[in-house]
Amino acid sequence: MQRQALGIRRHLFGETNLEVAGSLNNLGGILQKENKLPEAESSVRQALAIERLPLKPDHEDVLGSLSTLAAILGNERKWQEAETVQRETLAVQEQSSENI
Repeated sequence: MQRQALGIRRHLFGETNLEVAGSLNNLGGILQKENKLPEAESSVRQALAIERLPLKPDHEDVLGSLSTLAAILGNERKWQEAETVQRETLAVQEQSSENI
């Protein structure tokens, strides 16, 4: 079902629309729950690439995708990469809170 929604959104909005990123994130979450971790990682990375085009690094969608990616990488036992992504997330959050 989520793959169909993704296909429809890609057709309607194009490859780099935030609606497409949302569908990719949703698909990534489903794939993660199904333990299809490489596919989940790929889906979330695609979503993150789309989100980073128009959104600032501290936008909640970008931060959410980074956190999801870190969790998936941890589940894949890619510890160093998971830590790097999590540290990036924390750094952006800290910098954002300093600017308030």
